[in-house]
Amino acid sequence: MSEKLQPNEDGNKNVPSKFASGELSKAEKILKKQDPSIFTDLSPNKKQAIIRATATIVSYKSHSGPLPDAETLREYSEIIPDGAERIMRMAEKEQTFRHDHHREIVRRGLNQSSTGQILGFILCVLLITGGIYLAINGNDLLGFAAIIVPAATLASAFIFQKKKDQKAED
Repeated sequence: MSEKLQPNEDGNKNVPSKFASGELSKAEKILKKQDPSIFTDLSPNKKQAIIRATATIVSYKSHSGPLPDAETLREYSEIIPDGAERIMRMAEKEQTFRHDHHREIVRRGLNQSSTGQILGFILCVLLITGGIYLAINGNDLLGFAAIIVPAATLASAFIFQKKKDQKAED
């Protein structure tokens, strides 16, 4: 497959059309920055061949992160009206959503924990009350067991939570 050639600044048709002149000049600047004497003693065709080969490598860039780099934001603004501003608003909305979502998860977790503690307390009070009732009506051993088991369960829950909190602090 043959590439269409477009004239460069000198009018030579030796620049592949897939490269914009900006990319070629960037490649040339990068090469000259690395070695200012790189193009001395080279023919114009050799120079263009090196620049084209480098432009292929230079034209690829990658970025990792929630927002594009500043150069890409500027390019978006050139293509899309208020492109950079729209991208920034989108990122801010996403951050607000994530914060609100996290806040809601924490709130629900605390509500669930509080509800569990309240229901556990009510259950223990009912069992202890039932144990007292059994002890008063002649079932001393069963009544005593009905009092001791929930009391021991409550005590162990507090002890284990205290140890868990101490580990979290360390």
